[in-house]
Amino acid sequence: MITSRRQKLKLFIVEEVGHTCACCGLRPGYDLHEVLVPRTHVPKRKQKGIFVRENCALVCVECHRPGGTQRGAVHTEKFKARFRARLRRLGYTPLDDEENML
Repeated sequence: MITSRRQKLKLFIVEEVGHTCACCGLRPGYDLHEVLVPRTHVPKRKQKGIFVRENCALVCVECHRPGGTQRGAVHTEKFKARFRARLRRLGYTPLDDEENML
């Protein structure tokens, strides 16, 4: 049984858009990445609010880690802009700042 909020969100994203990396589109995405509001910018007690569809995407290891061949591509403004556009196409309002989340 899946119990954690993150695990449920990962399954929901896979059902909605598939397992392809949201960044490169070439490899399977297994890492859940907070795109617009990273957890390091939110106090621990309020971090539940960032693990929502409007802020998270599944990405591959290469795009996620700074040392990968994509050199941490998910941390770029270009990816964030593509992510916002994709969310809008899917009918979501992107979580752009902490005020919207809390």
